[in-house]
Amino acid sequence: GQVYWLFFAGNPKEEAMRSNMKRLERVFPQVVWVAPPYSTTTLATTLLNCGLAVGLRSEKSQWFLGPRIQKRTMDILVSATFLLLTLPLLLLIALGIKLTSRGPILLRNPRIGPDRRPFHAWKFRSMVDNADEVLQRYLDENPSLLAEWERDHKLKQDPRITTIGRIIRKTSLDELPQPWNVLVGEMSLVGPRPILVEEVAKYGDTYGVSLSMR
Repeated sequence: GQVYWLFFAGNPKEEAMRSNMKRLERVFPQVVWVAPPYSTTTLATTLLNCGLAVGLRSEKSQWFLGPRIQKRTMDILVSATFLLLTLPLLLLIALGIKLTSRGPILLRNPRIGPDRRPFHAWKFRSMVDNADEVLQRYLDENPSLLAEWERDHKLKQDPRITTIGRIIRKTSLDELPQPWNVLVGEMSLVGPRPILVEEVAKYGDTYGVSLSMR
């Protein structure tokens, strides 16, 4: 008869085990990863009691055609509606950026998507046009802030940010163009945070999990 449940054990910190589980999910209806009790879960798993170990059962709805079509349809409808409703605000912010500083209105922020495919997330420009030069000069003049920049790639007092840029960053309005990424299928309304290229090392063995879906 058909094998309905598949249990397998492995080190949850090994990327190879995550890849194996992902492949087996496409074959067996129920796949349970029996892991040590200190293992952590992800958004795509639920806990099962397996005696002295923890069983992580995969929630595979993202693999099935029906739920994927439903989720994509919702992404298109909501993102298109949002862009239409916020169009006056988008134009107002664009005009403010254009009148107060030199440079493009929009920026393409390089990110890593599912299966390591790169894409560009759209954002309103909140920095001066020569941001790299300004940052380097600022760090040269303030070497004590170099450690802060290398740790977080952020500065509490960032000299690159424009006046209107501080407002749209604080209110997250700089990300208003990103529903366009959702509309064209590069992002989803519900999903993991898109990763910057320089952040890959910080994610460690959870990197593959983050890239398992849009």
